[in-house]
Amino acid sequence: MPQVITFLSDFGWDSGYPAACELVIVHQNPVARVVHLTHSIPAGDVRRGAHMLRLLVAHAPVAVHLAIVDPGVGSRRRALCLECGRGDCLVGPDNGLLLPAAVGLGGIDTAWDLSAPRIRSRAGLEGPLSRTFHGRDIFAPAAALLLAGEPPAALGRPLDPATLTPPFVEEPVVEPSRVITSVSEIDTFGNVQLQLGGRNCRSGLRDYRPCRSQPWRYFWLHKCIAKREGVGTRGGPRAHRLTMVSTYTDLRSGQLGLLADSWGLAAIAQRDGRAADTLGVDLHDTVTLLPAEPKPADP
Repeated sequence: MPQVITFLSDFGWDSGYPAACELVIVHQNPVARVVHLTHSIPAGDVRRGAHMLRLLVAHAPVAVHLAIVDPGVGSRRRALCLECGRGDCLVGPDNGLLLPAAVGLGGIDTAWDLSAPRIRSRAGLEGPLSRTFHGRDIFAPAAALLLAGEPPAALGRPLDPATLTPPFVEEPVVEPSRVITSVSEIDTFGNVQLQLGGRNCRSGLRDYRPCRSQPWRYFWLHKCIAKREGVGTRGGPRAHRLTMVSTYTDLRSGQLGLLADSWGLAAIAQRDGRAADTLGVDLHDTVTLLPAEPKPADP
């Protein structure tokens, strides 16, 4: 059985909510090891939570993965346990948060609608169920019980995976003359990660070929007016010129570059600066990449 519970939420590191959940877990299972992935997901941002969960659990051992970004807490939305092909269990709300991670863990073998009364009975929890903190009162004890060997069938009823709430998926549009994609992360350094796989970054973008039959190395970046609706740009801001590079040191001070980041996704970086501030983009903004002719001074 897995000995690890990973934990991701939008609770915030400075709140008592992650600690309350961990205390419930270790009370049920004192040998449980809780690995905190992040509690800095923007409040209620299921899309961002799903993205980070998918990236992070790929590096985890077989485990119980507890993920709580739950703006629908207290509503009729279901509480889930997903058994995955690799042997992991994902525990969290039925709002699309868990599904991208499940794909990377071998797909969903079985899905379960968790029952709060069953979980609380098996965990020996007394008192009323909170309508606003299912993380502590449903999801955390369920994760602890699963880690201890309780079968999901003891905690809920089976579900058809086809009935699960689908995740928000915004695939990049890669065309011969442009790429439309969205900002999936802005990290501490101001690097702008794009929802564009490394394969597209390294090869797809290089497939732009000018008349001289050489692949493009330079791009203009525009910020779109609306998500996926045309390629129009805002009237005022100028386009920003990007150079495709392999690493940050390939850029001159202040220069903007496009590279494959450590997650295998395309990212925009600025040497000795914050690309996000220079570009004026925010999380989930839609941007367009257009090929640009090299300048005479370009290497």
